[in-house]
Amino acid sequence: MPAFIVVRPSHSLVGLKSPRDAVTISRTFNDATTIIDVSTSLLRSPDEPAYLRPSPPYVRSHVKLFVWCIQSLPPTSSQQSDSRHPLPTHLREKRIQGACV
Repeated sequence: MPAFIVVRPSHSLVGLKSPRDAVTISRTFNDATTIIDVSTSLLRSPDEPAYLRPSPPYVRSHVKLFVWCIQSLPPTSSQQSDSRHPLPTHLREKRIQGACV
């Protein structure tokens, strides 16, 4: 069953005067071959608990939508038939594909 996760990451980027933080909410979906994670940040609220408020020197940033997907792909026919490959067959049969939006 998918669950929601609330995270408060802190980060500094080159060129920014103040470090940033964000409060994100994330949901992960998966099946036998695919993992999809969808995240967005929560906007500031006047009644938010103290532990979610930005503290100096941090400035609250906003992430509209962030999605990543990782899939396990079936092996290609050339991977299965290449006897000169340096890896054992059970290791070279695994391929993954990733995307980030």
